Order: sequence, then C-alpha cells, then structure tokens
Amino acid sequence: MNSSLIKYNNIIKLPNNFRSLYNKSDLNPWFITGLIEAEGCFHLGFTANDRYINNYQIVLLFTISLHVKDKDLLKKIKDYFSVGNIIKHGPSSLQYKISSVKDISILIDHCKNLPLISHKRIDFELFQKAYDMIINKLHLTDEGCA
Repeated sequence: MNSSLIKYNNIIKLPNNFRSLYNKSDLNPWFITGLIEAEGCFHLGFTANDRYINNYQIVLLFTISLHVKDKDLLKKIKDYFSVGNIIKHGPSSLQYKISSVKDISILIDHCKNLPLISHKRIDFELFQKAYDMIINKLHLTDEGCA
C-alpha cells in the first residue's frame, strides 16, 4: 500500500494536504478515479514513421470522452490535473486528452495514489509499464522492442 494513504476501518483516507497538492478543482479525487474506471481509456499506439529509430513512433494517450453537455465536467477534470486538452470528438462529443509523456506522469501519480479497482486497473498497469519503458528509453533498444 502506498505510504501516503492511511487505512482506517478498511477505508482508504487521503492525507489532509492531498487536495492542495494535487487537486486544483472542486472535484473529489475519488470521483476522478471512478470516472476513469467508467470512461477513461489508456491507449498505447504504434505509428509507422521512418524518422524514428525502429521505423515507428510510440504514442501514449489517455482520454475521457463525454457528450458535449458535459463540457463543464471535462473542464473540471482538466483543472484537476492541470494538464491536457479538450477537443471535439464527433458531432456531439468532446474528449479530454493527455498525450505528453511528461503530463502523463501526473495521471499515473493519481492512479497510484487512488487506485483503480476494476479490470481497468490491469489496463493502467500495462500503460504504466509502457510509460516506464519510454521514460527509461527502453523502447529505443532491441530488448525493449521485443
């Protein structure tokens, strides 16, 4: 268990300073985790591109797609993480997107401190492994590509 979390009667409580450290919006951090469980998407993409060492580019991407009527909620999520963008994602939907490797570290920190509990946790763990490989530049080696 993460040392920044305090367990009391099987309920994980956040430290008192958590909201000021991480949360720049009025959303409850556990609400964000629940929304990630329901609507979040961890994506690892490979794009053929001769400009890169192994002739492909690796892209990490996190998204939450919602109906346009939920634009204010997406703005609060963006405020919460203080990173990412909101883009149009079809005729009646918007998407909150984090694509910068540096910014994805904030999302990973959130999901490590307020863990996912459904099958989505496995998706997150694989996403985090890919992130760690990219940060450590293992994706540029033959061993990391195997």
